[in-house]
Amino acid sequence: MNKSYKNTFDPNLKKALLETILRDIPEDYSSPYILEIINALIGSLSRGDIYLDLDEKESIPLEIKSKGWPTKHSKALEQSGLLSTENGPLVITDNLLAFKRWHKEMEELIYYLDEKSKNNINSLTGSSLKDQQNYQLHLNDDQKKAIEKVLFQKLILISGGPGTGKTKTIAQMLIQLFINKPNIKVGLAAPTGKAARRLRESLHASLDNVNENIMEKLLKVQCKTLHKWLKAKEGKFLVNKSHPLQLDLLVVDEMSMVDINLMKSLTNALQKRTQLVLVGDPDQLPPVGSGAIWNHLHTKKMLTRFKDERIELRKVYRNRGQIALLAKSLQSKGLDSFWEDLNRIPSDSNVDFHKERKSIIPPFIINELHKHQKKLQTLSKNLVINKYYMNINSEVEEEEAFKDLSTKIFCCLEELIVLCPRKYGYWSVDHINKTMLENHFENDISTWPEGVPVICGANQPEIGLSNGDIGLTVGNEGSRYLLFRVMSEDEKLKSRLIEPSRVKQLNAAFAITIHKAQGSESARVILMWPNSTYDHLSLKKEVLQLDKKFEKSLLYTAITRAKKRLDIIKEDLSKE
Repeated sequence: MNKSYKNTFDPNLKKALLETILRDIPEDYSSPYILEIINALIGSLSRGDIYLDLDEKESIPLEIKSKGWPTKHSKALEQSGLLSTENGPLVITDNLLAFKRWHKEMEELIYYLDEKSKNNINSLTGSSLKDQQNYQLHLNDDQKKAIEKVLFQKLILISGGPGTGKTKTIAQMLIQLFINKPNIKVGLAAPTGKAARRLRESLHASLDNVNENIMEKLLKVQCKTLHKWLKAKEGKFLVNKSHPLQLDLLVVDEMSMVDINLMKSLTNALQKRTQLVLVGDPDQLPPVGSGAIWNHLHTKKMLTRFKDERIELRKVYRNRGQIALLAKSLQSKGLDSFWEDLNRIPSDSNVDFHKERKSIIPPFIINELHKHQKKLQTLSKNLVINKYYMNINSEVEEEEAFKDLSTKIFCCLEELIVLCPRKYGYWSVDHINKTMLENHFENDISTWPEGVPVICGANQPEIGLSNGDIGLTVGNEGSRYLLFRVMSEDEKLKSRLIEPSRVKQLNAAFAITIHKAQGSESARVILMWPNSTYDHLSLKKEVLQLDKKFEKSLLYTAITRAKKRLDIIKEDLSKE
């Protein structure tokens, strides 16, 4: 192998993986096609997908520079020996290229789900929906099918975009189960703390006209992160095959965020009797870790394989106007049409498209962030005055007042969010936070102004915080606290004031990355989208590498965070 090609790989790739692959290529065989395709495969892994589609001719992987994709690259692969049945590290199945190890793990997961789907629940067969027909007056046919399936199927796959009633469907499924089997043990799960809290809140909000007995059971259903269900500790899970979950049914939401390793750990911890309901939007970003299991389950082959287990929710209940139309256009017509459609947005729509110079943050964004911060400052000052200075007659009144004010703060936090595809460089999270905090940016958080949105960067179950949780600075420099919404020991959502020194990793959150926004929504979203992939402000040499498939998922995830209004700002090269 020509060793000069080693320098073409991304420097962040694992050295051991590269050396293993290069060692398996015969010494007398040298081809830039091989190195490009391996680099593309590793790039795909870094973007969450273990497969490289060799049939994809329009969206050429970033790492492919030579002409002739995919024909010449496929031919070079066949000649290289890397696809050897016995020793080759790569495998092609249905024209999808993957590392053999990752492909094997995916196949094992698919086999597990396939076996799960074959074991129906005989004990509930014959049960009907008539007992709870009053609860289902406003459900569509797809939702009713999902609810009926929960009576007898061990595996159910529910997919749908934002506003299609996924959470309401889950709630009605649980109601049906509690009616037919009152003592059933149910658990709800999501990949992140933020997503778990959102699931719990949305579930409770969707419970209307439910009798007290069923309501009491629903409110007692535990909703935790997958890591909490599996009792993660020191790099391993204490809940496993030897000590499985004691559940009759587990519902996992936000499946697009679940990678292959986490899914494998989950399936190892499930008993044969446990029903599994997987829910998510297949068009969202793949997981940060490798192995987009939810995306793979929505390939043509898998849709056919699991057609009886799959329910697609298509009717949109939340009217998001032009936002919903853009999301649909992006998925059906692709990126080029998406950007063209933005240029034709009606002036009276709930979407605004701006083209601005990349070297500065557009002034209107700074103005909007300052107005938002002032609202947060007013609320936080009221909170502190109420908590520490007002003479309140009883602790009960004090707690109720604190709860009401903190609820207003978190509602305000969800009124506006600025999203960026990267952390560093122009139009990045770092760029916006520095612009907003000015001289305070490099200082200790105790000197930051009151009412600054902050984001937790690490899981800290001991104080109820999860990576990605959004909070607020409250109090002055002498008595600085952070207000967060946490999950208490009794699995209830509570607002809590936390001393900054107790939070291991904390950053300002005037803007956050699109990845961090998964599992959440905001009334208004401002999305900043730079054209260039690299610039001199990228302090950590972060390269925004986007192939068309990943870019589409990134854009879709960003715009579907918006409930009422969306602003998209794209770099205008003519102004630079």
